[in-house]
Amino acid sequence: MGNDSFYKQMVDRNIGVLSNEEQERLRNSCVAVGGCGGMGGLSIVQLVRLGVGRIKIADFDTFQVHNLSRQCRSTSKNVGRNKTEVISEYCKEINPELKMDIFLDGVKPKNVEKFVDGADAVIDGMDYTYIEDTVALYRLARQKGLCVVNPNAIGFGVSVLVFGPKTVSIEEYFGLSADAKRAEIEKLAPYIPTYADKEIMRKAAMKEINIPNIIMPQNLGTAVAVSEAVMILLGRVEPPAGPNPRIFILDLQDRKFVVTG
Repeated sequence: MGNDSFYKQMVDRNIGVLSNEEQERLRNSCVAVGGCGGMGGLSIVQLVRLGVGRIKIADFDTFQVHNLSRQCRSTSKNVGRNKTEVISEYCKEINPELKMDIFLDGVKPKNVEKFVDGADAVIDGMDYTYIEDTVALYRLARQKGLCVVNPNAIGFGVSVLVFGPKTVSIEEYFGLSADAKRAEIEKLAPYIPTYADKEIMRKAAMKEINIPNIIMPQNLGTAVAVSEAVMILLGRVEPPAGPNPRIFILDLQDRKFVVTG
């Protein structure tokens, strides 16, 4: 089966929601996804199945047993393997003609130019532990006029932030210094569920324990994030007008859904 025939059959059910012209645009587009864990990995696979033709992915981390509860392609057989390699293999099985650029060291200030170059959209699924890498990614995307979509899971809900050329920078919004460290990241959750255990949240914010996470919000958050990134890319919705980022807040237990910006 020729590549063109394969691709058309693969995305056949997209047509009707997407036009043929939009599908072809996605085929010729590039999306950069930082992080291949919970949010990043699921975002990547959705983009592949949607028919995006080129995807850049980056993660230095390996799969661990505790990832099995929520991260895409985490299996007992993949424990110890680099997440980027595992995800890229899986994506090529879905779409053999897919172009993938992999960054085994993750997104770093030294390689962020290469990572963002040629991208039409950016999704941030990275760990805030390495805030200097996050800031470098957002700064360069901003310089290139790109939006960055960032999904975060909390409890039975998600928050998704969309930064764009007309919004304040991530440093300005969160009050981060140029060399921000982990202690300055306490404002990164725009919504705290009413049912959240305050002591657990405090310990997680202080890095005394790992941030609790379950699988369902990972799928929920990436569905919102990928939809928003693709709709902006296709011109179906406008980038955030600023000055604040666009924020989606959706919590299933609190029955709360809010979009600002």
